[in-house]
Amino acid sequence: MDADTIAYLKQFIAATLRQQVSGLATKDDLAELQAELNRRFDEMQHDIAEALDASNETHHKQLRPRATNHQTGAARAA
Repeated sequence: MDADTIAYLKQFIAATLRQQVSGLATKDDLAELQAELNRRFDEMQHDIAEALDASNETHHKQLRPRATNHQTGAARAA
């Protein structure tokens, strides 16, 4: 191969690579995506925590009268 052929092949390879990677995200795009995903994750975490708190509160309300009745019944039996 002569120098002209090698130069042509280098140009061809460079152009092909530029074309192939032109649609890839930049570091800024990835940082923005990561920030958005972190924000959504935080929102979901908050929503799950609220749902668990509400569920736990409901269960505690349901269990308190039973616990009180059991303790009262045990005290009467003694």
